[in-house]
Amino acid sequence: MMTSKIIFKFYFLFIVGFFLPLSGQVGINTSSPQATLDVVGKSNASSTKSFKVRNSSDVESITVTDDAKVGIRVTNPQANLHILSDVNGSINERAGGAGPAFFALRKNESTDRSINQALVSGANIGAITFVGNTGNGYTGTSLNSSRIMAVATQNFTTTAQGTRIEFYTTPNDTNSSVLRMTIGQDGKIGIGRSAITNILEIEGEASKTTTGAWLANSDGRLKKDIKQISGNEALEKLLRLKGVYYYWNDDKTGILRPKEKQMGFIAQNIQEVFPDKVTQDAKGYLQTAYGDYDAVLVEAIRALHQKNENLEKRINELESKINGLTKK
Repeated sequence: MMTSKIIFKFYFLFIVGFFLPLSGQVGINTSSPQATLDVVGKSNASSTKSFKVRNSSDVESITVTDDAKVGIRVTNPQANLHILSDVNGSINERAGGAGPAFFALRKNESTDRSINQALVSGANIGAITFVGNTGNGYTGTSLNSSRIMAVATQNFTTTAQGTRIEFYTTPNDTNSSVLRMTIGQDGKIGIGRSAITNILEIEGEASKTTTGAWLANSDGRLKKDIKQISGNEALEKLLRLKGVYYYWNDDKTGILRPKEKQMGFIAQNIQEVFPDKVTQDAKGYLQTAYGDYDAVLVEAIRALHQKNENLEKRINELESKINGLTKK
């Protein structure tokens, strides 16, 4: 009687597609399981589920669809991994080891994941996107939303993997993101633009929360070959500079320039007087640091002050002589 029950159970399991071969591996919808538990779905559609786990309240906790989408607390996953978290988000934890816990986004240039094909310059490596519910669900594509994205800056090899990081936000009353900041492969930071020449480049104006200039080391212990600027030379050079009013007429660099009337200098004029203080940007246009001329201004004022004192002394001497002559 016991033998007949066992035979019946095995026959029943075979009929319903649950296989217990002698190898100790369990197969569902397969008579030749390739793992300890081998589940074969009935189709490759997201509407059909290969596997699910429900808790004691009959809530579906883990779902695996036949088209290989995994949902955690999501019964109809919309991506390869779809997690619903209403409290603290997801956690990626690493115990011990030499490095930190990390989350890797990897990109293969080939559409066939079994083929190793190197990324090409300009390829989007990976992005972290931020998408909100509109009241009509999650509309639009995630790569049009606010995001942080990595982009290849050269063709990848095992020893060459140049990358830049881009930051996007979405302006109010729009649904398309705009590039706001870039950190280039060379460490140059562009805010409102891509930096091509200087370590920090800003499109438009910038401000600080407090008054005063930016601070920098100026300790004499960090300098050598110190020589005071000649006041007369400084004055002579400043007199060769030409302060001008002007309007921007930039239709070449792509930089957004102010439309209002400006005042300042022309780099070509500065180059004639202080050639070491004028450099070229990556596009060949001249640039200079206005604040570098403070020391020249100080010494020029000192020279004017000395000239003024000499004139006052000379005037006093002449007045004394005139007063002496009038008394005779």
